[in-house]
Amino acid sequence: MTWNPTGVISGAISPFDREGGIDWESFAKHLHHLASARFTGVLINASMAEGGHLTAAERDEALAFAVREIGDRVPVLATVYGSHTAEAADEARRAAETGARGLLVYPHPAFGGEPLDPELPVAYFREIWQAAALPMIVFRTPASLAPTLTLEALQRLSETEGVVAVKDSTGDLGFYTDGGPGSQFLAADSPLRVLADHDPVLLPFLRAGAHGATVISSVVDPARYVDL
Repeated sequence: MTWNPTGVISGAISPFDREGGIDWESFAKHLHHLASARFTGVLINASMAEGGHLTAAERDEALAFAVREIGDRVPVLATVYGSHTAEAADEARRAAETGARGLLVYPHPAFGGEPLDPELPVAYFREIWQAAALPMIVFRTPASLAPTLTLEALQRLSETEGVVAVKDSTGDLGFYTDGGPGSQFLAADSPLRVLADHDPVLLPFLRAGAHGATVISSVVDPARYVDL
């Protein structure tokens, strides 16, 4: 199944039982509900779905479960964390072997600080691509959550094999519009697709030309989010 990094990609919530483990029955119902919508992908183990609080084994198990349940109906995407490059690459490799169709790569803490040498994230993404050969989404976060990738880093990543989109949760619409430094990425033929991920400015991002959205709030009313 070919995956296209446009449209609405929904995060999947991780439901837990009273013992703190994943509630697989509820998870299955949730996944099938998402698969019945017109999402262009379902993202597993995202940060707002508690993915960062699961062990690597739990993330692998949740991803494998999702692929088995809905992988034949909608592209299932995996979130890659990793405390270092080799670990992130290995997590990506396992995701590919499991049947994931794409990756959301969480920014590494080493990307923090100024100035950021763009070759640092480029090398990181290259290693992940070599391990998994899956389309990758760059996660551009607000500084309060994780390092915010600079324009120079995004430009270099847009030239890096396997990098297809940026999930932007900064809410900084001006970065992409009104002659902003990242306005090039809103072009219809941009090699780096912009996926909006900040609910208060979701509509302005889409009106400005964002190629899609990657949001977990879409689980509340899938049809309405897709219709946006």
